[in-house]
Amino acid sequence: MGFSVNSYAKVWGVEDKGNYSQVALSISKKAKDENGRNVYDVEFSDKFVKFVGKAHELARTLKEQDSIKILRCDVTQFYSKEKQRTYINYTVFDAEPSQYNNSNRGNSSSGKQQNQSKPSTKYDNDFLNVDEDSDAGLPFN
Repeated sequence: MGFSVNSYAKVWGVEDKGNYSQVALSISKKAKDENGRNVYDVEFSDKFVKFVGKAHELARTLKEQDSIKILRCDVTQFYSKEKQRTYINYTVFDAEPSQYNNSNRGNSSSGKQQNQSKPSTKYDNDFLNVDEDSDAGLPFN
């Protein structure tokens, strides 16, 4: 599926740029390896996905490893003659927190989140690592 409407994505970092947020995220597909263990095939990853409008408001509440569902998005490309390079731009206009967020697990019966932290602004080279032993039914858990 990759980057598209109704995709579930894992957030790896958020940087508020004022009028928009720059979000590092990935989308993975759960599979089994030859030994029957859970593995995840990364279908999409980018450190520079732009969140605008409603998605920008949501991004301000996100933290590293939160999962989201993309509701409205767009992909555009621009070719620079000077640099002889094509740039692909990913923009999310609307998204919602996934019901499968790690922060939603183990909460009190009141349903309130116990641990709230500020969005992560750290991007590192390991943002594609996933937990291969997870038994959860979704690719980003």
